[in-house]
Amino acid sequence: MRMGKKRLIIMALVALVCCLTVWATEHLLDRIPTFLVSKITIIGAQRCDREKILNLAFSSAYGRCIFKVKLADLYRQIRSDGWIKDIYIRRSLPSTLEIQVKERVPVGIIKADQLYLVDKEGVLIAAISDKKAWLRLPIISGLDLERVEVGSKPDSSKLEAALQALCLMQAMKAPWLADFSEISVKNPENITLSSQSKGCQIHLGISNLQQSLQYLKAAWNSLQTRVSSIKYIDLRYKNQLIIKPQTKHMG
Repeated sequence: MRMGKKRLIIMALVALVCCLTVWATEHLLDRIPTFLVSKITIIGAQRCDREKILNLAFSSAYGRCIFKVKLADLYRQIRSDGWIKDIYIRRSLPSTLEIQVKERVPVGIIKADQLYLVDKEGVLIAAISDKKAWLRLPIISGLDLERVEVGSKPDSSKLEAALQALCLMQAMKAPWLADFSEISVKNPENITLSSQSKGCQIHLGISNLQQSLQYLKAAWNSLQTRVSSIKYIDLRYKNQLIIKPQTKHMG
């Protein structure tokens, strides 16, 4: 019995010492200047609100013990920016907090209540007031979207179809993308590319999309020099490329 009681006392003392050590460590760390966050570095923030990230990080971490900074809370606050696809936050001892930002890449512009940049996953990145800064991106129209929110992904099969076509064309480096500035999915059975400068349309349909695009690419060298004289190119029928010339007006 005495041995058992002695063992319990020893175990209790060990537990007490451990608790006191943890308590002392936590409180002492707050008083050691070496471990107080004095530097915050941000990597990869090109388009997102860098100043906002810095402000959030400074208010949450600067001057605090680096071990007590709640990285998960800071992650959630920063992640709300529509440009940010993901972020990685790590402690770099003794006193630096590193924030690495992975941004979304816009592939197109959608028309809703206003113009929005959209990435290949269909997430709305940011609202824009002027398309001039994004002339290289095609407009995706005919979506019938009313209420949308930056950072969200609209539930739209039309948008999914348009992005599928756009990503396929970008992956194959389609030479006609530079001239055809609009992708319309107003008719869900027909994806239509339009060129305002050339006055030409390309009807892709939705079935056999990849095959149709490959067929168009193979024929493009012979078509590109006369696009201005073509009203539309129709690839909705399997293994067929139908060309409708512009109507000539008699003067």
